[in-house]
Amino acid sequence: MSLLTVAANRSKTQQMILAKLNDLPPFSPVLNKLLASLGDESFSYRHLGSLIEQDTVLTGNVLRMVNSAAYGRRVEVMAISKAISILGVNKLRNLVLTLSVANMWRSLKVANGWSLERFNTHELATAILCDAIAQRANVAFPEGAFLAGLLHDLGKLLIVMASPADHLDIEAHAARTGCSRLEAEQLILEIDHAALSADALAIWRLPEALQIAVRQHHTPCAGDLSMIVSVADECANRLGFSVNEPDGLPERTDAELCAAALDRMGLASEAERLLTEFRAEFDVARSIR
Repeated sequence: MSLLTVAANRSKTQQMILAKLNDLPPFSPVLNKLLASLGDESFSYRHLGSLIEQDTVLTGNVLRMVNSAAYGRRVEVMAISKAISILGVNKLRNLVLTLSVANMWRSLKVANGWSLERFNTHELATAILCDAIAQRANVAFPEGAFLAGLLHDLGKLLIVMASPADHLDIEAHAARTGCSRLEAEQLILEIDHAALSADALAIWRLPEALQIAVRQHHTPCAGDLSMIVSVADECANRLGFSVNEPDGLPERTDAELCAAALDRMGLASEAERLLTEFRAEFDVARSIR
């Protein structure tokens, strides 16, 4: 789907917001090939290794990850093939997606008062939580959970880039009236960030399952990828990794904070184990970005 096709049925404001996709750095060849591999059961260790070795910076980051304290290696790993055998295809693909997407955002200029660092941190936390939840849930296209989490709030970034004034109006209206940010976006822009995120994924020709998950993550369906994104998004916010500056967190453990959200998928009892996995991967991913 082209940018013109998506934008044709939108208002001028909406077209302006979507047009900001043209200001984002282009996908790297490695990222394009990784995106094409989603859902490809024939995608192998050999294919992933050959992709990683095309990029020296990426190769260095992968080896740094596998040699980090989180993996407790006594002998330093020096070969990508060995790193893949230790981490597995999915974990390494997620790492490459994280590095590639974070690199796209790095050079962007955004409005005062908007923290690109908090945005990146929230997207990363949500992505890792999505992947951890997907491994425990019976849901179609679980291999897309990480990327859905990584891009679920892309629409927020596009709004800030395209119209800082509208962004401030949205924040002010939500604070003044007590309505949700989503409702404020719909009132002021006639579209919300979830729909904009989905439109962006359509323009990038990402799988329809990802588009639906992102579009519906504030109104998720049980047993659907959108529910995983919704629960992961809520957990990330409860843990303090929100796009906006957190107002302060209740004095409860992380597991207690996330258990209610995870209970929406019958996973409350998994909270402690899931968060242990999350912390290990999150700390490593943040250290190499």
